[in-house]
Amino acid sequence: MPDAQDDMNMGSCPDGAADTAGLVKAFADAQNLLHRCGPEYTDRTIMAALQSLAQAMGADRAYVFRIRDAVSVDNTHEWCADGIAPLKAQLQRLPYETGDPFWQAFRGSGQAFQVDIRTVPVNTAFRQLLEEQEIRSLIASSLWSEGEIIGLVGLDFVRTHRQFTELEGSLMHAFAASLGLALNLADQARAHDRAQSELQLERARVTAMVSALPELLVETDNDGTIIGFNQSDPLVFALNPDEVIGRPPERVLPPRVAGIVRNAMKEVDHFGWSRSIPYTLSFPDGEKRFTLTATKRQGDHPRKPHGYLFVVRDVTESYLQDKQIRQLGRVAELSTNLIMLTDKNRGITWMNPACVARTGYSLSMALSRRPSDILHLYESAPDIAGDICNALDNGQGINTELQAHSRRGMSYWLDLNVQPLRSPEGHVLGYMVVGVDITSHKLAEARALRDKAHAMEATHEGIAILNPDGRFSYLNHAIRQVLRLPLDADVSALHWHELIPADHMAKLTTILSELTCQGYWSGEIMLPDAAGRDAWYDLSMSVQDDSSIFLIMRNITARKLAKTERERLRTQLQIAQSRQLMSQLAGGLAHDFANILAVIVGSVDMLQPRADADIAPGLARIRAAGRQGQALVANLMQLGKVKPTECMVDLQELLRQSVELVRPALGNGIAVAMECDNGAGVALADTTEMMQVLINLIMNATDAIGQKASAGGCITLRLTAHDHLAPQSDLEVGSISAGQPYAVIDISDTGTGISPDRRAEVFKPYFTTKRGEGTGLGLAIVAHVVASRGWGLKVLDAAGGGTIMRLYLPAPVRPAPAVLTDAAGPAQVSTQSLAGRNVLLVHEDDSVLQSLAEILSAAAAEVASSTDPSDALNAVREDPTAWDTVILDGGRRQVDGLDILQELAELNCKLQILLLTDPKELHFANDLDMGAATAFLPKPFSGAELIAVLARAPVS
Repeated sequence: MPDAQDDMNMGSCPDGAADTAGLVKAFADAQNLLHRCGPEYTDRTIMAALQSLAQAMGADRAYVFRIRDAVSVDNTHEWCADGIAPLKAQLQRLPYETGDPFWQAFRGSGQAFQVDIRTVPVNTAFRQLLEEQEIRSLIASSLWSEGEIIGLVGLDFVRTHRQFTELEGSLMHAFAASLGLALNLADQARAHDRAQSELQLERARVTAMVSALPELLVETDNDGTIIGFNQSDPLVFALNPDEVIGRPPERVLPPRVAGIVRNAMKEVDHFGWSRSIPYTLSFPDGEKRFTLTATKRQGDHPRKPHGYLFVVRDVTESYLQDKQIRQLGRVAELSTNLIMLTDKNRGITWMNPACVARTGYSLSMALSRRPSDILHLYESAPDIAGDICNALDNGQGINTELQAHSRRGMSYWLDLNVQPLRSPEGHVLGYMVVGVDITSHKLAEARALRDKAHAMEATHEGIAILNPDGRFSYLNHAIRQVLRLPLDADVSALHWHELIPADHMAKLTTILSELTCQGYWSGEIMLPDAAGRDAWYDLSMSVQDDSSIFLIMRNITARKLAKTERERLRTQLQIAQSRQLMSQLAGGLAHDFANILAVIVGSVDMLQPRADADIAPGLARIRAAGRQGQALVANLMQLGKVKPTECMVDLQELLRQSVELVRPALGNGIAVAMECDNGAGVALADTTEMMQVLINLIMNATDAIGQKASAGGCITLRLTAHDHLAPQSDLEVGSISAGQPYAVIDISDTGTGISPDRRAEVFKPYFTTKRGEGTGLGLAIVAHVVASRGWGLKVLDAAGGGTIMRLYLPAPVRPAPAVLTDAAGPAQVSTQSLAGRNVLLVHEDDSVLQSLAEILSAAAAEVASSTDPSDALNAVREDPTAWDTVILDGGRRQVDGLDILQELAELNCKLQILLLTDPKELHFANDLDMGAATAFLPKPFSGAELIAVLARAPVS
């Protein structure tokens, strides 16, 4: 294989290979371009010369390579024919040794030819480089400067092989000489420019060093090793020069900051200086922000690598100020308030977007104009605009509300605040204008005033406003009617004493005196109405901030009359309660005396048939005295009783009045609600009795809520009407009749409730759950009234806890149950026989029990007696058919015995049961449950009356 160097010098061209004259001219033109171009146009001229030369030679590519340093070569210029791909980007930093065949040929003849690259030895870097560029033939000449090769210029033939003539070689050699000269001139020019730049950089470095001395100045060599370290205070960075000089940045700085230093060095290598790079460091007293700037540091010899000069500044304070300014600017931009800044002459310099949108003026339109101009203040509020200017001329700020207009004439309201902006020396630099759009508030305020005026006119309460001089400024419709003034009368000229009756002048003069001292007065006043009748008014007067008097007058005549009526009803109820209590006490006392007299009279009746003639008159006197005592006892039992007066009662009104009467006694947390059905509300009853029943039931509900652990509660009164109700046998008191219309009143509470086993007990006299605080007569009185008037009462459980007292009120009063009694008994022991009659006798008093037993035995009856009612029940249980009659005492302390009546009737339906009491007194028992065989014998009675009642019923 031929030597590569020989191949590079081989080549010949056959005759006619190229137009010699044209070729010479092309080379001459290219050289002429290079000779005439200035240094700043060198690159462009070289490209033009390469194109001209390549086209003349028929080459596909023309180029210039320059030696970068001892190890690499760069392609600096390249021209390519159409269809030939450029390769300049790939031919950078080529290894210098790759072009050894070129460099050897250049050192010999200054030229290199390669007619066919296949002659180049394979497996060499040079052959591989030529193949990658798809070169078939090439010709190149060396570029020289100061006796050293600095590069080459060459032509590549890609599409075909090319033979080269000696003339072409000579022309290429001459072109290379001209090209080298042009490149040297350009290099010298760049060197001169670089020297000037370095001089400027040096000056900048000195300036920066002088200005940076208060902070930090660091000098390094080309590798970044620190060779100089200057700072005003070693404590700023907690480093001493001895600790850092001679060390690279990575040894003395945090990794992030060391990386910043290296990046700055790269920027200096590329541009000659670096940008200002910010970074942050943490210190015990918080974070601080710094900036780093780097420039070249020229060495002692121009050919030696340069070093670096770093300036570090503490910009924490300025950074925070800039940050705050940016934040304030952002806030101003995002604010919905209108914000304007002006210069000291009040010409606008800036407006935020909200101001632009509201005023209709863009920033460019508003510049140098005054805020009063774009707000059109001299059109809408000239006085206020003048006041603002006067205040600002005096160096004062101002805050006021005013009406402005937009550019299109739309009005709006602003809360305007204008403040001067001053320098540290106190000089006015400009003004800041902040306007809060209060248009919606103004509109709402106007609507509120309008609504307030409408409300004052529509209200039934009299409203007036009295000026400090005593003249009226406003009277609404209601108070004009009270004062009998026409609705269209002008009241502005009226004085208060012209409208007030003369007999009220002294009182109103006193009221106004107190009002002036205290600022407020309220009370009641009476004025005659249009008919001359007394009308009462609740009067409230208060002094306003402007010293005017605001007056409210409410007509309370109906309330006063209702209060009087309630007082009357309360008095009647108190009398009725006293009478009822007196009746209960008298009844209990009469019961005891009746028992004693019964023993006396019964004993006399037993002794009189067997008495001697000498003692018969004495027994007769004893008997007469006993009968007189029994009559007195009967009268005593009627003590305190008043015959009720029945009438048609409005139940809804009665419920309302009952609630008003007991309201003062309700707890703070107890609420009362009323519900009434349409058509319900009328019953035939005594008003006083009805009121007494309702109040006792409401008070009982109040006590039930008060016993509950949780605070508060509710009482509900519900009135309903029922045309027909089915008979009910489970009522606690009274009964209801089938087919009869009823008004039903439910009084429900949210209290503790009543267990089923205690519901019958609560209606018994003297039963109470108040632990000694109650008399136990409230519900007993209710039961007495209900039973005596033919009403009904049922106890139910309320949903969610509590109790419902359900009261049944018939329209007609139900007749009282028939009583089997004989008021006119014989004066002596009856001769009627009770032979064959088995009688169980039960009485609480043993002496009475003994006397009654003797009377029954005398009438031939078989008698078994006991003071315990359960004995009678047990005896009947053992043999229900063995007994014909059971006699029970219905007295106060024997009422528990009545609980066995129902069971006795069930054991023997034909069993005669005689109760020694008036049936009206048994309000705590349900007479429908006693059976048809039950009879009553009112106290006091004689033995003959007892035998007569028993004899009327047949023996089973």
